[in-house]
Amino acid sequence: VINGKDVPHLVIQGERGPVTVLLMPNEKIGAAADLNGEHARGVLLPVGQGSIAIIGGREEPLAPIMNSVLKSVAWET
Repeated sequence: VINGKDVPHLVIQGERGPVTVLLMPNEKIGAAADLNGEHARGVLLPVGQGSIAIIGGREEPLAPIMNSVLKSVAWET
């Protein structure tokens, strides 16, 4: 649950381990933002009227996953 709403997510296999993709069709953001934690890193991306977060391990290459997800997601109204 994010901001009181259920958020669908996927866990996919990255090159080095699991990667979580959070789909947030109603969470609009102005610009992409890096997410950095002690054991994980990710990116928050604006997509139309929503956003997508992609989070993996510190060593996980996220660019290929980011590109694939951005080509695959379209919000329906």
